[in-house]
Amino acid sequence: MAWIDASPAGDPVAGRPSGVEVGLAELAGELGIGDPSDPSARRARSLMDRLNSGGAADRLIVLDNLERADDLAGLRPRGRGLRVIVTTNLPGGALGESIPVGVFTRDQSVGFLRQRLARISEGDASAMAGVLGDLPVALSQAASTMEAMGWEPGEYMGCLEGRPLEEVVERWDGDGYPHEVWRALRLGYQTALEALGRRDEDLARLARLQLGMLSMMPHRGVPRDWLHRAGGGGPDAARRSLALLLERGVVLRAGDDAGRGGIVSLHRLQSRVVREDAVREGAVGGIVEAVVRALESALDGADMSDPGGAGRRTIVMVIESLSFLGDLDLGADLGDVDVEGLCGLVLLAGRRADEAGLGSFAVSLERIVDRVASLLGPDHPSALALRNNLAYAYESAGRLDEAIALFEQVLEDRLRVLGPDHPDTLTWRNNLAYAYESAGRLDEAIALLEQNLKESLRVLGPDHPDTLTSRNNLATAYQSAGRLDEAIALLEQNLKESLRVLGPEHPLTKRVAENLAICRRVRDERQPPPPDAVG
Repeated sequence: MAWIDASPAGDPVAGRPSGVEVGLAELAGELGIGDPSDPSARRARSLMDRLNSGGAADRLIVLDNLERADDLAGLRPRGRGLRVIVTTNLPGGALGESIPVGVFTRDQSVGFLRQRLARISEGDASAMAGVLGDLPVALSQAASTMEAMGWEPGEYMGCLEGRPLEEVVERWDGDGYPHEVWRALRLGYQTALEALGRRDEDLARLARLQLGMLSMMPHRGVPRDWLHRAGGGGPDAARRSLALLLERGVVLRAGDDAGRGGIVSLHRLQSRVVREDAVREGAVGGIVEAVVRALESALDGADMSDPGGAGRRTIVMVIESLSFLGDLDLGADLGDVDVEGLCGLVLLAGRRADEAGLGSFAVSLERIVDRVASLLGPDHPSALALRNNLAYAYESAGRLDEAIALFEQVLEDRLRVLGPDHPDTLTWRNNLAYAYESAGRLDEAIALLEQNLKESLRVLGPDHPDTLTSRNNLATAYQSAGRLDEAIALLEQNLKESLRVLGPEHPLTKRVAENLAICRRVRDERQPPPPDAVG
């Protein structure tokens, strides 16, 4: 048996031999084949001639970590009884029979960890496997590290989630894999970037940015065309750099997406290594900026003509991406980002979700809202808008206690920052009142709405559309509380004013007329019939 390091890739233009050629030449020297003073290419060919023409024998050659399929041209042993195994991240179709080597299933991961760690529960084992992406080498090294350091499962999980990977997953003596898993993952992506750099430095820089973007997006992947918007070199360059990362097996194809080029992703641990390197190198700000631009472009291009189609899926994936970004531990690195731009994206995503009937789904934005609001400062108008929209999402999801608590906090801050006469203060007082009404707290809702109508009349005047809306909202609350006479009196006044100010065809006028008709019908149904109608 012979083991040959097949990396690095050869570069014929630069005259650099491949790892395959050098390894075969060294094997020829060990077997006494050819002249040691000959160039490596000639010695490798001499070995090929001997192996391919020799008699039958049980022999095995392993070409480990092949980086370029062309490096095998003319250097693939084919002798009788000779077996060749090639390990590579390259697509296997052109290399021969392919045997994919993937990750464990979750059940396999749990079984492996419980066999290695007698005191770990099934739940803790499943959680650990999730953090490590079910990668067998990582599971083995994590188990060894946990044993060697004497960590309890809960203690180790805290370290695994809160500290750099290289501090908590180590290789210990006797491990079947020769490298720390984090070092192997780092070497894998850096080797791919170096190979791209030898071909085209601009492509390599673009590929590095795309890897960084994927490391800060959900592990299950994003549409491939989102990464075509990376960098400033145009979509063709971005397509090519991503195609080369896919060819090298660093970026994975994670599924189809209705003809948009498919879903692409990074393995969870590969993503973590790339992300930790970006934090260490101070590159987080530029990567997050690129992610924000990609998500903005995705929302702008979302086709909402089909309510249940691709546009709706795009909104969901954008919100998932923002939620993932909010969950990442990036330290203070988000401070380098255009926070106003990120805030605008979060607001846009929430608005699009509401328009698509996905308002309740926007509750998953709560972490990114907290992160952005803390960067803007509690009194920043955009921070207040973010928290107000999050309260709306809570309300849409039926989480009324959380919605009311947040609406109350936002209104208090609005009053302090903008004062009672600002139009936004009036709007947000109405939002809180509506949440009270949804929660059945009618007395509190009515008190706020009465105050809001009074302030609207004083600040905006009787003819302002917001004043008419405030009167309609108060009448609706009276109706919900069974105070029909007061509701009808308000609606009759409001209909008269709406007809005068807005005209009969205005949507608000029509809504007031409809509400008045409903109140009158309910009142009539509740009144007892006249005496001559009985019997």
